[in-house]
Amino acid sequence: MKSISDMTGNEKIAYDNIVMGFNYEVGGWYNAYQDDYLDDIPDNIEKAKDIIYENVMTNKYSTGYCGYDKAPKEMRFAGEKFIRDVIDYLFENDEDIEELTQIKHW
Repeated sequence: MKSISDMTGNEKIAYDNIVMGFNYEVGGWYNAYQDDYLDDIPDNIEKAKDIIYENVMTNKYSTGYCGYDKAPKEMRFAGEKFIRDVIDYLFENDEDIEELTQIKHW
């Protein structure tokens, strides 16, 4: 994954939306796990990543906020490869994902 200093303006805006969207969605899954609602968590990691991708391409995120159907236009210009690379990086480096992986046998 690119360092922030190497990202274009579009990628920086997309990166912020991806990180916030990842935290929002994974936080919801983790809360579902804590409440013993495992059916609310995707059954495999590929599906989980696709959900994050679809949601960040559609919605605008900030701390504790999801603006449905208000994704920044920069998401389109950052490119699918960049967005998926960031999502992969976040999945590989998140403690909640590590725990959910064990629980859901991803």
